[in-house]
Amino acid sequence: MMFDDIVLLDDRMVAEGKDAGREDGRARGFKEGEGMGRGKGFQTAAEMSFCRGCCLAWLSMHAQDPDKFPFSEKALASMRAVVTLAESVPRVNTQEATAAQTAQRVRARFRAVTSMVGLPVVFDSKGQAEAKDFSF
Repeated sequence: MMFDDIVLLDDRMVAEGKDAGREDGRARGFKEGEGMGRGKGFQTAAEMSFCRGCCLAWLSMHAQDPDKFPFSEKALASMRAVVTLAESVPRVNTQEATAAQTAQRVRARFRAVTSMVGLPVVFDSKGQAEAKDFSF
């Protein structure tokens, strides 16, 4: 009987250890996931703000001096679309993939804008912009 108690105690301790480990892992996973989500959210927000800001600046430059910045109507419409799309990216995390899809649409439209106006502006993942052969 005493031997059975020792064996059962060992089994019970193993089971309790597994349960505690699972809970600890779950808690750490949530914290790590939250940190990764915040980081990715910040990166996406910075990129959307960059695209929006570039388009707003180009629209303003064109409005102030259309002869110096002669963008086509199609380019101007695409710039306005980037601004609108960037502003529509959801700011709250949801189960739906709408934020990722909208951000992808902003990226594609922004690439089209930079191609149309001949301004090779690129946003990299470190949050730094690069413009080759571009000055005001």
